[in-house]
Amino acid sequence: MSLTDSPVLPPISNTTSVTQVANTTPPVSSNVQRTSEEEPKQTSSTPHLNDDRPIANVKSHVQFEEHTELATQQAGSANADTDQPSALSEKDESEASPIIDVYGMHLVQLAYSKIWKHRQEAMETVYSEITIEPTKLTVESDPRMIVKATALLLKRMLSDNVYTVFNEAVKVERSLLTDYIPRKKIGKSDVSFVVDQTLPVLLTRSGDMAARTKEIAIATIYDIALLKDVKALDTVPDMLVRPIKSKGQVPWRLFKGRLDVIYKLLDPLDVDKPGSFTTDGVMQMVKKAVEHSHKEVREVGLQLLFAMYKKVGNPVRTYFPPDDAMSRKNLLYCRIYDGLDMADGKPTQTEKKLQAKQEKENSEKAKKDEIAALQAQLSALRAVSDDLDKNKIESNADASERKDSQAPDENNMERMCVFCGEQNEEFDASTLDIHYWKSCPMLKRCSHCSQVIEIGNLNEHLLTECDKKADFKKCPRCQEAVLKVDFDNHLKAKSCPATRSGKTLNRCALCKEKVPPGDEAWKKHLIHDCKANTKRLQQQKQNANPNEKQSSTKKALAANKEPTVKRRTTKQRDK
Repeated sequence: MSLTDSPVLPPISNTTSVTQVANTTPPVSSNVQRTSEEEPKQTSSTPHLNDDRPIANVKSHVQFEEHTELATQQAGSANADTDQPSALSEKDESEASPIIDVYGMHLVQLAYSKIWKHRQEAMETVYSEITIEPTKLTVESDPRMIVKATALLLKRMLSDNVYTVFNEAVKVERSLLTDYIPRKKIGKSDVSFVVDQTLPVLLTRSGDMAARTKEIAIATIYDIALLKDVKALDTVPDMLVRPIKSKGQVPWRLFKGRLDVIYKLLDPLDVDKPGSFTTDGVMQMVKKAVEHSHKEVREVGLQLLFAMYKKVGNPVRTYFPPDDAMSRKNLLYCRIYDGLDMADGKPTQTEKKLQAKQEKENSEKAKKDEIAALQAQLSALRAVSDDLDKNKIESNADASERKDSQAPDENNMERMCVFCGEQNEEFDASTLDIHYWKSCPMLKRCSHCSQVIEIGNLNEHLLTECDKKADFKKCPRCQEAVLKVDFDNHLKAKSCPATRSGKTLNRCALCKEKVPPGDEAWKKHLIHDCKANTKRLQQQKQNANPNEKQSSTKKALAANKEPTVKRRTTKQRDK
């Protein structure tokens, strides 16, 4: 809605006889300002409308208001055609003297008339004087005096209970601030006078029972507050957050209307800036609103509270008790804290309870599943244990029969190499380590990490265990470890034998000859057949010259070197 446009009441057809309405209007004293005298009083002998249609019963408050306003306008129309405005009382004349000096006695009498048509005519005349070229009525008046007289007149006319008169007064107010004052280049002091006289009345009308009156009042306040000349005064924000004077609790409609205006202006005017609202001013209104007895006031108060929190943040929390278990027993505070948490993107207390409940249910379900799984494992273990006990009883019987024959072999195990099977009376913990490192034909020291390993497991060692395993890559054809720098040439040569069905071929890492599976086959190959096994040749030479063997053993012991040896089973090697 633009600043100069306002809804106007549509014309009402007057079907009542002028004589009938005039005869049914009771006399009223001149100092009464309300419009009750304009309402025709119906009697049993005089019909309300001059037609044959039945009069509908008034079944609600709204229907009653519409019926009364219709009768008031019809009565005012009749009296406007027949009566001249009444003379002013001494009190009214004294009050209206600044208006009379500008607009004359006749216009003021129309404005103070008890007939709404006269008041509407007065507003239409003022509107013409400030929007069109002035007539002899105000042509000689000072523009500043016209502004002040118009403001005083609007203070009275904006309170009029007849919607048509109120709407005309709003039009005059908009035209005065948006057109006349800028056109005449009138100063801030006169603008401030207009706002001070008219804004409190509009704030009161923002809580009016009639919805259209309330909407027009709020829209007018909003447009006035955003005018450049008015915004520079810092008047509107201060006046909006000013406490409403009331003996008891503030009437809810009036309070809600004030909150609606603040909420609507909060974004354009902002907070804690020049010409804007202050945090304390708005929060004092919010505190009273959220504690009001009427639900609609509390709801608007909460909306304004959350809007303020989004703008200023934590300072809003200081106006309420700390967020703790004791405060949350109060449903109002609980709702406030939940709303603030939602504004922060945090889960509310209700959501936290639901989440905790869900987590507890999930935990209990997982615990039950775990217990069921453990019980199943326990049952399986019991079954395996029973089988083991049965097998143990059978094996003990067999072991007792072989005990005597195996005893001498167990005593000789300490004097025998577990890899090549060599037995030597000189073998002990130290000499066996030297044997593993220096002369065992089944073992080899890795040339990349110096670890002593079984020759049959050398290929797997280079791929998975060696400190330099990152330098090797498995050939997809022969499944052997190949240095990455030689990998491309190895593939291009295609000299390696392909394996069948992805299985690793048992091939000696020293002489590249095929070796049958099994520990005995590897032992036979490495001790007797492998021509590249240097340790085998060395062992054969030492067997031919025992003195040389003892000498080399003593030198190794003197060097105090302790090699580490890893052994794998045949299944692991052949895998």
